Amino acid sequence: MNDIKYINDLITDFGVVPKKLVIALINKENPDTADRLIHKMRSVSRIIFLDDTFLAANRFCELDIRNVAGLWIATRFLPEEGPLCLYPCRFPSVVTFIRNGEAYEIIVINDGEDNLLTVLNVEEDTKYIIAVTNPEAVDKIKHLDRFSHARFILAAVTFTSMDEEPEIIFYRRDQDDKS
Repeated sequence: MNDIKYINDLITDFGVVPKKLVIALINKENPDTADRLIHKMRSVSRIIFLDDTFLAANRFCELDIRNVAGLWIATRFLPEEGPLCLYPCRFPSVVTFIRNGEAYEIIVINDGEDNLLTVLNVEEDTKYIIAVTNPEAVDKIKHLDRFSHARFILAAVTFTSMDEEPEIIFYRRDQDDKS
């Protein structure tokens, strides 16, 4: 896959994305090579650079914590070779991808939005990664009957800065410990 096209499609689909996240998603062993590739885009695409920290589809795009958190979680599922194909999806999900023949959807829940899980149309052939931006909400969601079967993975995402990689902790449903 052409890396420039991949980056262009990623930014077009998700709006504003941190540059460090783009580097992580194109899965380059040498970040300097990935950084040069991103800067080469200034002359060959319509991507806008904001403060040399974020890439945007246009100047009207706004940073969406759901998209950024969902994309960072997706980096944990990168294949050994090449980038992961990511697609935007219907609300409340933010990102979908296929890995090893299985479909995954990532849902990001902010404080007080756990009611969004009631509108989720659960499909039997899809795995769901439910991420909360407040780690204290993990217990509340972990014990919901609707999400007790194996198709669900629970995660907590904690940002210190929107342009840095967040801390991501995955939880097992059957135990109170982290995995």
